[in-house]
Amino acid sequence: MLGIGAIAVVLCLRFFEVIGTYAAGGLIAAIIAIGVLRSAASYEPKQEGDQSLENDEGIAVRAHLKLAYRDADGVLSDREVMVSRYVSDGDGYIVAFCRLRKDSRTFRLDRIIEAVDLETGEVLPVSRMRSWLRKRRA
Repeated sequence: MLGIGAIAVVLCLRFFEVIGTYAAGGLIAAIIAIGVLRSAASYEPKQEGDQSLENDEGIAVRAHLKLAYRDADGVLSDREVMVSRYVSDGDGYIVAFCRLRKDSRTFRLDRIIEAVDLETGEVLPVSRMRSWLRKRRA
């Protein structure tokens, strides 16, 4: 049994024989356009609370934090960061502009020793950092 794609190709070839190259090209373009329209019609945007949004892309977050952070080598440093994204994959991490390094960096949540919200002065419990970040959606 032939699928819709095979039938379309056979029809295009038949039209090519009968009516020429330009008309067959137009038919092919129409078939492609129909496929694109069907894909667009079936698209469903992710909802605000959709867990897959958090796992695939992270969530946009706006926060100005001071971190006591231990890197992979065990070196402790103080970082002032502007958080732009929280990603819950694996151990979880934030993407932020680091003022010390003057560049965008990732910070694993399990390596944050202490965090202070510089907008409010609140010392954030590291154990509840994930829920705090979710509440700070941009």
